[in-house]
Amino acid sequence: MKSKGEINRSGELLRKARSLDSSISTQEKLTATAIVRMRNYVETPKVSGYRAIHLVTERDGHRIEVQLRTKGQQAWANVVEKIGARYQVPLKDEIGPEELTYWLRLAAGNIAYKDRGEEPPASFGVEFSAALDIAPAWMEAEDTK
Repeated sequence: MKSKGEINRSGELLRKARSLDSSISTQEKLTATAIVRMRNYVETPKVSGYRAIHLVTERDGHRIEVQLRTKGQQAWANVVEKIGARYQVPLKDEIGPEELTYWLRLAAGNIAYKDRGEEPPASFGVEFSAALDIAPAWMEAEDTK
């Protein structure tokens, strides 16, 4: 006879197996769905520095867009949204003060280097460090208005 702990572990393993089966089934359904359009902003970033891969698929007559991002790309996008909202600047539309847009482009570039497992060139580091001084100064000046 199995102990209560063994039964609990067996139940947990069964739940995980069912969850995995469900994930595989979902993946198979998604894989069977044709991709209508793909935009690779990793290979060709937007002027703002934005990087991601956008896939558009169609299911049951509805188009669905999926954005694939690394953790770094997602963090960058979150920062752009937060700063844009706080200072009422449409950064997502690639519009804003040069102090911010320049810093965000360089930050996105720095993330891209890390995502590829590369060290940025020394000249990039110098440029990025300078931008790190300028952008917060702009934000601080805006905060005191």
